[in-house]
This record gives sequence, structure tokens and C-alpha cells, in this order.
Amino acid sequence: MYDHKHRTAEDELGKMVRDICKIFLRVLTERESIKVDETFLRSLSISYRRLAQDKIRQYEIDAMMNSLEFNRHAEETVVDVFTNSVIEAGVEFMEKPVGTLLPDWKRMDSALPDVQHMLREAVEKDASG
Repeated sequence: MYDHKHRTAEDELGKMVRDICKIFLRVLTERESIKVDETFLRSLSISYRRLAQDKIRQYEIDAMMNSLEFNRHAEETVVDVFTNSVIEAGVEFMEKPVGTLLPDWKRMDSALPDVQHMLREAVEKDASG
């Protein structure tokens, strides 16, 4: 769970992307035997940025054709955060490639038998304000 207090949206987004990316890199390494190194990370970040820029152009045209507002700067800022976060996660992963994957629900139920009820209560409390 992410604590959103005293952090910018970019900070939160960056942390979330780094956490997810490290898990993704670990899965690629463990299950697909892909070597994660600087060359791989460079290719991944370049490919992501290129695809994201293409999508931004496409979405901008779609928005224009449908008379919708589109904040290109905000979209490009998100792409920058993602790109930087992917690289940072890769560096962190290369420094410490061994880590824990997210636990599955069976393990969660074993460790915290009431976890599903706790999650439901937290969601309902959050939704009620």
C-alpha cells in the first residue's frame, strides 16, 4: 500500500513504477532467463519512450478530432517519470537481483487468515471518506 502523504503525484507514480518494474525484471530473469544489464535497460527505456511518444501524438490527434482537451505537457511529463523510473528500477535490480516476488493469495491467507476481510474493511472505510 502506498502512503500518499507529503509526496507529489510524480513521486508516488515513480515509486510505484519502480516497484512494479523490479518485479517485472525479476520475472524476466527467473522465468525467461533474460539477462538484465545496461544494454537491456537502455533498449527497454528507448523502446518505451518511442512507443509512448507515438501514442501521445496519436491521442493528441484523437482529442483534437473529438474536440477534447489534451495536455501534451502533462502526458510527456508522465512518460519522463516512467522512463526515469524504469532505469532507476533496473539499476536497483542489478545491484540486488535477489528479492521477493509479490506473495500469492494462498500465502497471504496463511500468514494473515483475515486478510480479505481486512482489505474489504479498508476499501469500505476509504470509500466512505
